[in-house]
Amino acid sequence: MKFNKPIFTERNTHLVVIFLICFLFCRKIFQNFNYWGISDWDQHFFYMESAVKVIKEYSQLPLWNPWSHGGMVLFQNSQVSFLTPFTFLYFFLDTPQAMKISILLHYVIALIGMYLLGKKLFKINNFFLILFASSIFVFNSFISLQVTVGHTWILPFAYIPFVFLFFEKYVRDKKIINLILSAGSISLMIFEGGIYPVPLAVLFLIIYSIFRYLTTTNKNYLLALIQLGTLSFLLSSIKLIPLIDYMSVYPRLISGFEIIPLGALSKIFLGRSQSIGLGLFKGQAYGWHEYGCYIGILLLIVFLIALVMNVFLKNKELKNTPLILCLIIFFLLFLGTFHRYAPYSILKKLPVFECLHVSGRFLLILTFIAGLLIFSLFHIVEDIINRIKNSNVKLRVSIFIAVGSILTICDLFIINTRTYRNAFTIDPGKISYFNIESSDKYEYRYTKSLPGYGAGSSMYPALKMNLGTIYDYEPNAPKRGFNFNKPLVFSIDNETKINNIKFTPNKISFSVTSPTKSKIFLNQNYVRGWKFNLVNVELKNDKNKPSIEIEKGDYKEVYFYYFPNSIYLGLAFSIIGIILCIIGIKFKLKSPS
Repeated sequence: MKFNKPIFTERNTHLVVIFLICFLFCRKIFQNFNYWGISDWDQHFFYMESAVKVIKEYSQLPLWNPWSHGGMVLFQNSQVSFLTPFTFLYFFLDTPQAMKISILLHYVIALIGMYLLGKKLFKINNFFLILFASSIFVFNSFISLQVTVGHTWILPFAYIPFVFLFFEKYVRDKKIINLILSAGSISLMIFEGGIYPVPLAVLFLIIYSIFRYLTTTNKNYLLALIQLGTLSFLLSSIKLIPLIDYMSVYPRLISGFEIIPLGALSKIFLGRSQSIGLGLFKGQAYGWHEYGCYIGILLLIVFLIALVMNVFLKNKELKNTPLILCLIIFFLLFLGTFHRYAPYSILKKLPVFECLHVSGRFLLILTFIAGLLIFSLFHIVEDIINRIKNSNVKLRVSIFIAVGSILTICDLFIINTRTYRNAFTIDPGKISYFNIESSDKYEYRYTKSLPGYGAGSSMYPALKMNLGTIYDYEPNAPKRGFNFNKPLVFSIDNETKINNIKFTPNKISFSVTSPTKSKIFLNQNYVRGWKFNLVNVELKNDKNKPSIEIEKGDYKEVYFYYFPNSIYLGLAFSIIGIILCIIGIKFKLKSPS
């Protein structure tokens, strides 16, 4: 068989360079490959380790986490990023190792997404121009600082370029495949626990589509937005509906007074000291990882040129007014609650957004919009270069662009990768109490908490030792019903005998002998979704614990089990979404104009 296509095509070469650039940017996190992370990394290692443990050791779906606070949802936890393309890594590598590879791959995906945006949407061919514009979004210090402290919710930022690219392509060519790809990208963000990237990206698309309609009276953007929202909901329902089911009972409502002064902007975008412990402006409510966003002077200048050009450009086809208006809105949101009627103050009163906090996180969308505006400038720049007839002049311009791009990216690398030196510094071999011993996996073991080891909590080492922790960090736990002094299954009736208790995460079986009518408790926190296998026995919430009442008699191998009905509903909607996608692809449907 003959292969006519060469391996080293321009596209393949670009992809290899993209991977190498991202690897160089992330290289510091691989220096101690086995080391654990600081701050919130313990929490997120714990989440992934719990899910993998349930599957590998118990052959169950990762629905319930008995090792967290006396019982906590696992699949329904908004921050558990189990449904990702990289989950398989966790079955072959230790969780910290798999997570580090996942970080690198998300950077690669993000840069490929920006590369495709530049090529496909803005018709830019110069690779260095694309890299330059992409770097303001991919390689700013806001992303690296968030990764440093273990905020894994930031990683789905990688899919935002794909959401926007395929949304724009769908509006323009009406091909259903582009709608599917955009909706699929949003679904991936939801599956990966993108608790901030998802609502912020959706908010951006809503505002952008409205401004597109207002400036062009083109209804296609609004129609496409409705279709995208519908399909995204259907595809992600397997995760989203159970999540909503839990959050409707246990919402995490966060209020706060957050103001970012204009005087802090130079330190945020140009300050060459970017580390998580900085306090650089009055009233700073959180660590610097929530505000720092170094982009450097050259990127800032080019962005300002792009902004001015878009404001004063007379060519309506090249002018991107909706992006400028979005930039203004998100900048005002970024400034926080500077007034009772400030955009952020109003947004915090809306569903979903009332659960979010830290206005600095709008930097995620601000830098993306900035990258798009720079792309629009470079589209014009490249068109001017192509009109240059003198080959020597054109060569000099190309060299100037290449050198400028390389210097800019090197500057970002120097400043924004420093923080990665401090991200994974904990040697598990030096944690005095950490000792993985063999224990019966069907025995439920727990402790109040473990001593700190340098991270923000100690859940991960406890889990590695097959221990649950009761008093540890969980931002959205249910009301505590777990009783530290009671067994896993117990009765308040002294004559009732319970034995043969067998523990698995989603199912706790036991045998009971009761001479009279008796109340049985499961010593776990109650959440809607706990059931009992006997159909004539009703399970109730009794002091935040699942409980049942049984008639007198002997009961062999009865059990409590956790399986929320919302899983069925979510699965049904997701199947409908998949069927619609298959129909659309099979018949190559186009959306009606």
